[in-house]
Amino acid sequence: MDKLVIKEKEHVKEIKERMTKAGTIELTLLLRNDSYRGFDKRVDLRINVLKEAQRAPVEYDEEDLQAAKAPSLMQ
Repeated sequence: MDKLVIKEKEHVKEIKERMTKAGTIELTLLLRNDSYRGFDKRVDLRINVLKEAQRAPVEYDEEDLQAAKAPSLMQ
């Protein structure tokens, strides 16, 4: 739940959620106005979540590997 302060005619809100599996997800957004009755809005959404792309493993060079093994300032 987020409180939005909207000062313009249009407001964009980004929803960040990590989806765990591919497929269709159904969401319900409920917008409620705390000042006026009857301004509430309910929006039902269907989102198609795609399968996560496989990423290539990161290759580290020898200098980076040695730097990771060296003691840090905290040690």
